[in-house]
Amino acid sequence: MSLVMTMLFLAIPCACNSKSEKFVELDCKHEVYGVNGQQSLLECIVKCRVDDVTIIGVNWKKMGKDLLNYYKGTTDVSPGFQFAVPGWNKTSNVSLLLTNTKMADMGEYECEVLTDLGHDKNTVSLRVTAMNTTPTMNSSPENNIKETIYCNSTDSAEEKMIWWFDEDSKNLTDRSELVAQKKDNGRFSISSKLTVRKDISKHYTCNVLSINGDVERTVSFEPRSRTKDTAAPPRRISMSVIIVIVASSLFFLFLFFMFCFFIRRCSRQRPCVYARSPTSAT
Repeated sequence: MSLVMTMLFLAIPCACNSKSEKFVELDCKHEVYGVNGQQSLLECIVKCRVDDVTIIGVNWKKMGKDLLNYYKGTTDVSPGFQFAVPGWNKTSNVSLLLTNTKMADMGEYECEVLTDLGHDKNTVSLRVTAMNTTPTMNSSPENNIKETIYCNSTDSAEEKMIWWFDEDSKNLTDRSELVAQKKDNGRFSISSKLTVRKDISKHYTCNVLSINGDVERTVSFEPRSRTKDTAAPPRRISMSVIIVIVASSLFFLFLFFMFCFFIRRCSRQRPCVYARSPTSAT
């Protein structure tokens, strides 16, 4: 069946004149970045100048090897490949989905489509990279109340998005700042920062997403405790306590001076002399 379909596609240029070919255009994303062990989407859309165009056949191949063939209701597909649209039924989206991308899948793919008004073909280049490492998180305390959290994703094949969530799954992305830098080797380094209050949430989550919105990596972070970062503030003594202490000190000081005065006065008095009577002398 695959051989028959291939021969039919080879015969398409002979069966279609130059005038009919102008009615059909196959628009594809020419370069796609895939990740080893994940799905990869090779996007191709059929564009026509008229309505009610019927797709008769679709052929995806790599290096001359057929991966997916559709012709008049019959589909022949290799393991690991399928139409990107579930239950595809002659829609204009003829994209190819790799369900489990491997390093060996890297290369150039060719898609050819046949309609009742003509045919067209285009190519898609797939680059496969190793699975991205888990993003790193660190923080920098602003003061005793606020702290800035950073989420970094380095060495990405394509530009990413970073979303923030608190412990209640509330999206805080609109409060963050994202910086993406393209390196000399064509890969990206993405960093996002979020300033938060330490007493609002116990932990925050950083999600790294692809351009398509698929979550690739997730990591959580707990802000530093306010009691761990700074020593407890000194306790303030109320004014009433200070007044009581001063008054008590003055009172005891007064008693001390009075005691000293009494002792000194007694020590200055002369000793008593008793007069002897005349009779006692005899």
